[in-house]
Amino acid sequence: MRKLILISLYASLLLFSGCITIFEKYKINADGSGSLEYIIDMSEMYEMMAAFSDSTEEMEMGDFEDSMKELLPGLNSISGISNAELTGDVSKYISGIKFDFQNSEALNNAMALLFTDGDSQTEKVKYVEIKGKTFTRFGYTSSEFNKDELLGSEELDEETMTSLLESMKYNISVNFERTVKKVSAQAKNQLEDNTVTIEANFSQIFDKPDYLQTIIKTR
Repeated sequence: MRKLILISLYASLLLFSGCITIFEKYKINADGSGSLEYIIDMSEMYEMMAAFSDSTEEMEMGDFEDSMKELLPGLNSISGISNAELTGDVSKYISGIKFDFQNSEALNNAMALLFTDGDSQTEKVKYVEIKGKTFTRFGYTSSEFNKDELLGSEELDEETMTSLLESMKYNISVNFERTVKKVSAQAKNQLEDNTVTIEANFSQIFDKPDYLQTIIKTR
């Protein structure tokens, strides 16, 4: 699913650079349970395309919605995962999926399914750890999230490629029931009302695989 979303939109991204932002939005309860919403937002592209079209009906992202919808049965079958549902507004190029998790083990299994097309139960990559009062988001995203997969065989000069990748964003927000004490992260981050927001772009992530790694301690 991830490959479909990233690769099939490559031509559009070249024409409308800066029009994609990926969001991970977490809500973490004091007992380590919580929810995650994963969103692919290309609403800027929708607005740009709408400006050159009398109708936006043809711009609906049916493939996006279908790709997300295919994940729902697998997510709901994972022990500790519940209430998986689609979010966003595909008619405006915003597609997402949200679910609740009981603990970090369930969350990791769900993220493995989200970030790969394989069996989440056999995926061993650790994306997140919730241990006591410490939340860690490791830097790993997806095995398909790299320059070769995204750019394929396209020949771009270094300046154009860098500009394109810098315009594509990957943001993470984590809202805690507890009070946040300390944030350690390479990426730009800010804290407001017990919500930590991490901001990065694709170029930074590709250059440093652990760039998104974030450790947050709560009281």
